[in-house]
Amino acid sequence: MKWFKPLGEASSSAPKEVHTGNGKLKQPNEEGVESPELLSLEIDENAEGTSKRKRKRRKYPEWHGLHDLKEKIEIHVGQLFANPSNFKEALQLYAVQNCFDYTYMHNDKKRVSAYCKQKCGWRVYASWKSNTKYFQIKTLEKVHNCGSHYYNKRVSIKWAANRYIDNFRDQPNWKASALKEAVRRDYNVELTLLACYRAKRMALKLLARSDDGQYKFTRAYCNALRQWNPGSSTYIQRNGIFFKRIYVSLDACKRGFLAGCRPMICVDACFMKGQHGGQLHAAIARDVNDNIFPIAYALCETESRGTWTWFLNTLLEDIGNPREHKWSFMSDRQKGLMEAIEYLMPDVEHRLCVRHLHANFKNKSYKGKAYKDALWGAA
Repeated sequence: MKWFKPLGEASSSAPKEVHTGNGKLKQPNEEGVESPELLSLEIDENAEGTSKRKRKRRKYPEWHGLHDLKEKIEIHVGQLFANPSNFKEALQLYAVQNCFDYTYMHNDKKRVSAYCKQKCGWRVYASWKSNTKYFQIKTLEKVHNCGSHYYNKRVSIKWAANRYIDNFRDQPNWKASALKEAVRRDYNVELTLLACYRAKRMALKLLARSDDGQYKFTRAYCNALRQWNPGSSTYIQRNGIFFKRIYVSLDACKRGFLAGCRPMICVDACFMKGQHGGQLHAAIARDVNDNIFPIAYALCETESRGTWTWFLNTLLEDIGNPREHKWSFMSDRQKGLMEAIEYLMPDVEHRLCVRHLHANFKNKSYKGKAYKDALWGAA
């Protein structure tokens, strides 16, 4: 231990030791007070050591999963995962995107290691990081030169169902043979037709389950509309605990129709394509630019006199009396709709859509340009 003395003076006795409270000893000066120079020197040395220790720390990337299976995935040495299952999920997606298969050498709760099925030299090893709750890649040989694996077990039924679920959402009748060709074209992997049928069935079940879960948010959806667009009208009808109907009319649409649209309301319905079916009833108008302007819509179980009567009655209670505003209504020749209009508004002007009349003409074998011109001339 080195002892420091005040400059220019000699001390006959050894200075007293001063404890700093952290196990270190500091040298006092002649007044028994710690030297500011020594304190600053020690602080600077500690600060420098602390900064050096901070610079030595490495931050490794973490895996948070993919929201879209089309997204490119990369794995690196030191990458962190929540658990072994999370790592194996990432490894499967990486192998599928890079068109190769692998075999597990170790696969347990403490470690996971795998190598290329063709034994080209690619391998990966991951285990728990010491004193942490992270599962980390310790070794990774990225050299992979054996080409694409045409038969890849990592292209599973579950993966195919989740990867192409948007295709089944847009086209529920998308064929299994089309799925097989899509997998072959996108990933150069052969998937059996039976596996494609099972993937299609799983995707449709996932879509049906997601649709079922949306019905429990109908009340929250209506509350949000009324909160963020005050004056909006929302009504829900239930059959016991089951959803039956919903009516929605935004306040901005109602005020826009009353302020600047033509005094004509068009009503029609269309089929809902999905697992649960139903009919979407809509009431629209035309603005001064001759563009379609929505007023209200409703989702009902069927298209009948009862549903049309409920929708039109709710609409009139919402926007006003058609006789006072001198509104005209236009629709097709749907039987339940015409009866509902006659029942609710017997004195209101009601006209039929010429396009639908022409469609009825063609169904009755009155085809050709001559009939079409005559019909539009009469209109």
